[in-house]
Amino acid sequence: MNTDEFRKKYGFSPDEFQCDAIDRLSEGRSVLVAAPTGSGKTVVAEYALEQARSQGKKFFYTTPMKALSNQKFRDLSRVYPQGDVGLLTGDNCINGEAPLVVMTTEVLRNMIYESSSKLDELGVVVLDEVHYMQDPERGAVWEEIVILLPDTVKIVALSATVSNARDLADWMNSIRGGVDVVFSKERPVKLRNHYFVGKALCGLFDKNLTRVISEQIEALKYRSSGSGSGRRGGRGPNLAPRRTEVIRELKRRDMLPAIYFLFSRAACQDSVTYCRKDGMSLTSPAEAKAIEAYLDEKMRFLDPADLACLNYESFATAMKAGVAAHHAGALPLFKEAVEELFSSGLIKVVFATETLSLGMNMPARTVVIETLSKWNGEAHRPLTPGEYKQLTGRAGRRGIDEIGYSVILHQKFFNVDQIRALVKREPHPVVSRFEVSYNMAVNIMAEHDLTGAQRLLNLSFAQYCADKRVVTLQLRLEALDEDLDQEIDASRCPDADARKFRQLEMQLAKTQRRLSTIAKERRKREVRETMTRLQPGDVILVGHRGSEKALAVVRKRQEGRNTPGGVLVVDPMGRYRKVSERILKHPPRVVGVVDIARITSPTRKVRKQAGAKIEEICRNAGSITAGAGGTPEEIDLFTAITMLEQDIKGNRCNDCERRERCAQSARRAEKISRQMDSARKERDSGHDVVSRRLVDVLDVLNSFGFVKGEDMTGKGDMLRRVYNECDLLLVEALDAGILSQLEPEELAAFASWFIYESREAETDETRRVARARYEHLQGKLGDALDWLNSVFDDIKAAEGNRGLDLVGSPDTGFGEAAFFWARGAGLEQMLSRFPDRSVGDMVRTMKQIIDLMRQIAEVSVDPVLTSNLRRAIDAVDRGVVSYSSLESMIEHRVPAL
Repeated sequence: MNTDEFRKKYGFSPDEFQCDAIDRLSEGRSVLVAAPTGSGKTVVAEYALEQARSQGKKFFYTTPMKALSNQKFRDLSRVYPQGDVGLLTGDNCINGEAPLVVMTTEVLRNMIYESSSKLDELGVVVLDEVHYMQDPERGAVWEEIVILLPDTVKIVALSATVSNARDLADWMNSIRGGVDVVFSKERPVKLRNHYFVGKALCGLFDKNLTRVISEQIEALKYRSSGSGSGRRGGRGPNLAPRRTEVIRELKRRDMLPAIYFLFSRAACQDSVTYCRKDGMSLTSPAEAKAIEAYLDEKMRFLDPADLACLNYESFATAMKAGVAAHHAGALPLFKEAVEELFSSGLIKVVFATETLSLGMNMPARTVVIETLSKWNGEAHRPLTPGEYKQLTGRAGRRGIDEIGYSVILHQKFFNVDQIRALVKREPHPVVSRFEVSYNMAVNIMAEHDLTGAQRLLNLSFAQYCADKRVVTLQLRLEALDEDLDQEIDASRCPDADARKFRQLEMQLAKTQRRLSTIAKERRKREVRETMTRLQPGDVILVGHRGSEKALAVVRKRQEGRNTPGGVLVVDPMGRYRKVSERILKHPPRVVGVVDIARITSPTRKVRKQAGAKIEEICRNAGSITAGAGGTPEEIDLFTAITMLEQDIKGNRCNDCERRERCAQSARRAEKISRQMDSARKERDSGHDVVSRRLVDVLDVLNSFGFVKGEDMTGKGDMLRRVYNECDLLLVEALDAGILSQLEPEELAAFASWFIYESREAETDETRRVARARYEHLQGKLGDALDWLNSVFDDIKAAEGNRGLDLVGSPDTGFGEAAFFWARGAGLEQMLSRFPDRSVGDMVRTMKQIIDLMRQIAEVSVDPVLTSNLRRAIDAVDRGVVSYSSLESMIEHRVPAL
């Protein structure tokens, strides 16, 4: 396609980076485009689309999120004929044979493994949000696609600004060839950073910001003293403004529409409630009427009873006032309404979690960030520079705003300098999360022998980075080797060799430490043995020669878990004390015996008389003769020390005037040698790190019969087409006939165990008690769970022996909900029975359950099981699950859509 014709389609001149990328594509190259969020990277993808259409080729647009895929599908459907655009996600399958298909990244990966006919005549693949490859759970998918996609297919990789974009492009080019990188750090709409403290909104980089903060603190103290109701936190006055105050100030300054980021679903919903209770209305009567008409049309297919359960009236009232919430817990259809009405300018403020910043096309004039820390599941951590740029990438609407605004509210746990540093700092590099999974292993081994599979996996970005590090380490080793030679030469002189002298000194020190350790262990052993033999009435001498004390044993104490063994003794003055093994450095010496009755007398005078006898026994005991003593090993070490001391004394370095200078060079040579050992170890560990892991994975697969040697078995073929974190366990259950015993509603619950992840960890005891009252776990489903737990333990043991941790554990937390929904429970019954579950989470999980049951049905060889799975899918795919989004309605062929 002619690039000039394409550029005329837009009402603005493309930026330099867009023109550069388009020119590269027109030359038949692939591109990696790294540019800020909201800078217009999709323009490059749209050119690639037109280019593919003009060549009669297919075009795939992949995204990491279903919501983003849905949005891109809607965007393309408005531009191209209905039959030309398709959508493939785990939730929806619409016109999958179309020439233009939007899909989640995993769908394309699965197509490649299955050699799908949909890949025929494929010309271009867009990998949107390619920096997602650093995601710990899903990142490997992007690498699999880059490695396995046919070389004839051009790639358009779109990434946020990352510090190692060139490394990414070089890696892609090393595999596929013809890949260019296009950078841009310029935002199309300039960003102005603000700081909202108390009642003052001012520039983050204003010189007087510190003074403004001080003034707001004083003002708050004055207001607090006057009203007695100042808001205070644990660390002084709270200078963060209320959310309603922020919105009113933004409206006064003409800085709406705004996205107000909060890292909590509940906070988003509560904020909408606060705004309504405050009487806030940000829309005109005409805008409110337009919103109402849109919602009536959008929601007309949902059951009125379901809408009542979803608190739709409250949702619609807030929307008509121009305020809404957007988070993963909301019904997808509600989120779509928020996205479309905000993009059209009718909604003025959206309280959103960070998921809205991940590629969704919802630009605003202003972005508000209430806190610069977030909960990662274990603790609160600061936002990264990349996350901050992702959030603020929504600020500024191209072609509408000349300036976008970022507003950070006052932070109690971050000072101004820290905030400024975060804003200025460059994003972190993309780090590979590539890991060989069971599904990946069987799919690659189905097409290659072990050597070929290892060669393929060594093309991963993980191995590329490791190899690059190996090269760096090798260069470092060579430089260190030169330094070592110089220091060795400097440590020598015509009369002596300081390195050899240092080696003698170090050998002496090492031998002395060894002798000291052995002698200490021997004395501890002797103390223990002697203490064990002591009897009441024994007179002992404790201490070293020349400073021994006389004592008599009263009784022995038993050794406990936290109490070392010891004895109760009495001294010549009749005083009791405790002696334990821990305080004795030398074994006590038994020198006689006294009457136990006298030393344990309750009368101290009697004990003192016995004490005189104790002293007399000790005086007559005499002293022990000092000898070489020790074990044969100690004697040998003592001899070696004597010889080393003689060698050092006779070394010519002792009298050399250059001794200190040579010794410094010798010490530097030792340090360099240690650095070389460390670098050499790291270098050697980087070779073939990924392909070595494949061998471990194949060992586990062999032990459970998924492969035999390098050949695929029937179970292995099933595993190739099951895409789930618990894939190994699931296929084991399928092969053992466990699923064939279950009814449709039980199959839905069973599938949920491999989908759902509980938010809070439960103890085994909690699960056991809970299970006892679960109706659906009393029959065959309970037996299936017992079987799964047993096999899971076997798999984890096999993994542990090989240093692996791949298979996920089943989670029964959603099983009861899936069971009753598949039985026909209504939405009202579900929400009352499971009040802690949001509708959005429930719908999303049900969609994933449906997708997994479809996968199982496709690989099942049992016709009865396949029939039951189809019935289970129909039982789950109804009501709000069926009509949860526009795309779901299209898939179900709702009339008038």
